[in-house]
Amino acid sequence: MYSIRKISIGTANFNQNYGAISNNKVFTIKKINRILKDSKKLKINTLDTSHTYDSVEKKLGKSNLKNWKVITKLPKLDLNKNLIQKQIFKYALSSIKRLNIKYLDSILINDVSQIFSKNGDEIINSLYKLKKEGITKKIGFSVYFPKETKKLLEIFTPDTIQIPYSIIDRRFEKNNLIKKIYNKNIKIYARSVFLQGLLLTNSFERNNYFNQKWKKTFSFWDNYLKKNNLDPVEVCLSYVLKNKYIYKVIVGLDSQQKVESTIKVLKKKIIFPKNFCNDENLLIPYKWKFKPMQRYLSILYGK
Repeated sequence: MYSIRKISIGTANFNQNYGAISNNKVFTIKKINRILKDSKKLKINTLDTSHTYDSVEKKLGKSNLKNWKVITKLPKLDLNKNLIQKQIFKYALSSIKRLNIKYLDSILINDVSQIFSKNGDEIINSLYKLKKEGITKKIGFSVYFPKETKKLLEIFTPDTIQIPYSIIDRRFEKNNLIKKIYNKNIKIYARSVFLQGLLLTNSFERNNYFNQKWKKTFSFWDNYLKKNNLDPVEVCLSYVLKNKYIYKVIVGLDSQQKVESTIKVLKKKIIFPKNFCNDENLLIPYKWKFKPMQRYLSILYGK
């Protein structure tokens, strides 16, 4: 059964120049408050942010986040310095201060390659200490690839894990990986359900970089939507929401209209296409060779 409560508000798009189409819109405190208010009416109660979204965390901190669950991600750590634990605590506490909250619901490692370094044990132990001291209720990591996820789960079992998952990106469905993660009592958050907004564009809005490089993929997608008279927001959301193993779906809600459109998803029966893309150069945004986005994506993903 679909549930609107499975929606978690992603705040990356509160920054400028986010997504496949940059409109340079600035999210004011007033607009953020409106989004939070509208979402709260729908029983949505979770925010997903990151320490690297500096201005976003500060803006959110000027809103009343009482009764909101906030998830944040740590930036890349400086492994050349000693006192890894000190760095992690500094980032966690500074996010709490900027957000003006008492504690975090979850704190995640964003650059999971660092867990495989010689400092990996110290990073993991520091996360456990954050949890023990009540700075966060849950700990975990944000991943991009199934292979690294399997390796991470051999090292420790997190409370929370974020995975890229969408109607176009089904890599974590292979070999029942999503189900296996769920069976470990790990809360799974699905992100990139619109692939940075790319799946919501039509052929005219879409940058030629995508239309040319993945012509077959997007021709199939465009024709599927047109033939079945479907709205891409509804299709993308319903595909991920239907998965009973997904705990929350992270969505960038930029208006009341989009908040309300999520309700329609719950009432529609949609026949989804079979998997139509396995190319990680498209599925992983930091691999895009799309010049206007390169700088921002490198900051966002630490690549």
